[in-house]
Amino acid sequence: MDRQAPGLTLSAARVQRVRTLRTRGLRATVSCSEACRLSAGMTLDAATARKLGLRSRRIAFKTATLTRAGRRVVVLRLTAAARARLRRTARATLQVTARDAAGNSRTRTLRVSLRR
Repeated sequence: MDRQAPGLTLSAARVQRVRTLRTRGLRATVSCSEACRLSAGMTLDAATARKLGLRSRRIAFKTATLTRAGRRVVVLRLTAAARARLRRTARATLQVTARDAAGNSRTRTLRVSLRR
């Protein structure tokens, strides 16, 4: 029985321009030690989301599947509401979770600074 969580590494630019994020999204490289399903999300802290008038703290979400061990570039695009309201500097949290076929999961988190 497989009880070992998949190995997961996450890398992305720690400083991102707001303009680039709004137009092209955030590119994150994710690698997994076995076949896995990835779910990636980017959130703001509650105070920033409230200041921007966003209903949800989550500003981007993406799922992807790796059919075998390896690396994949995941592009997270902002939600329409976040794209319309996000204009100034902020700090966001990028969180990626990998789940294997047996249901074991591992999560990695990265803080991203958004600047003008």
